[in-house]
Amino acid sequence: MFQLRAFQKQAIEALEDPIHLIVQAPTGSGKSFIFQESTRRFGFRTILFSPLIALSRQQGERARALGIPTWVQAGGQSDPPPKKATDPVGLWILSPEILNLPRNSKMIRAINQWQPDLLVMDECHCLWEWGESFRPAFQKIPKLLFETHIPRSVWLTATLSPTAHKHLKDQLPRNQKSIGQFQLPKNLSLQELKIPLLDRIQMIHRLIQKEDSFGMIFTQTRDRSEWLWKLFSSDQLMGFYHAGMSKEERKNMEAQIRQKKTRWIIATSAFGLGMDFSHFQTCIIFECPASMTSLAQFLGRVGRGDQKGKGYFFWENQDFIRLRSLVKTQHQKEELKKTFQILNRDESFQKRIYRYFHQTMDQGQ
Repeated sequence: MFQLRAFQKQAIEALEDPIHLIVQAPTGSGKSFIFQESTRRFGFRTILFSPLIALSRQQGERARALGIPTWVQAGGQSDPPPKKATDPVGLWILSPEILNLPRNSKMIRAINQWQPDLLVMDECHCLWEWGESFRPAFQKIPKLLFETHIPRSVWLTATLSPTAHKHLKDQLPRNQKSIGQFQLPKNLSLQELKIPLLDRIQMIHRLIQKEDSFGMIFTQTRDRSEWLWKLFSSDQLMGFYHAGMSKEERKNMEAQIRQKKTRWIIATSAFGLGMDFSHFQTCIIFECPASMTSLAQFLGRVGRGDQKGKGYFFWENQDFIRLRSLVKTQHQKEELKKTFQILNRDESFQKRIYRYFHQTMDQGQ
């Protein structure tokens, strides 16, 4: 018999009444079940904002498999919008960029006319990480609660720093509650390797030979992911993935991954966010990301649920010189500075990660 986790039970029971929830729990722990079950149990009209096209597709497939009426308008998929009179219950999955349309557009009018009971933002740390410059539409999502008088909302993530948490709380209506805390997957083993960039190539060669598993290798840029892939192109089980690929190229790669035809994927942060590719057991971070949130996100994509996972983190202080050219806003510069300071502390790798999220080791495990 399926047994709810404590955070799932707490969230679903809270949603019976109007409330705005921030829910933080590890990747693969079942955060999506909260809005799926609430939609079915309470007969909600639920709007879900999803940050990635592939994640939108996966969420839509899962909801339909559960018997939930589902409409998807993201990444070229454009189901007819639901109507309140004929579609009283269901899940409507949208790209945040929908909110860039004029107020009198057909889509915005359809949202108002459907009168949602529940708004959900999956991977809500993206508001903090991406909303300022990369994808400003994210910043409009909390405002929708006030503009359309949606009485409930759920903000889901595995990684929310205290600063990002406060930033989100300040944008929500007063009747709000926070559930859960930051945790790395409990069966994830970590290894930090402070080595120069070019030496990492040979290390990856050795790890690929050593690890008899499926794995992800994360880079910071699209060019870097393709450059690294070319170095390993003789391996027919190696692929790459980034947001610069065409929709068809990405769909084909996702299909190969689901069918386990690709053993290792070299990717930017566009891959794996919230997606259930549970057969991946190894994560290699090829170079230091620009924030501790990104670092924790990468590591959280293996060791889902109760499975074992391995995380390898390659970096050196020279990485931060390269990263300075990638960060643009003051917020990003501050996060980069925090990342440099925390990684250079004389503590265990795991303890440094928890320090950023203001958790002691005892609280985090």
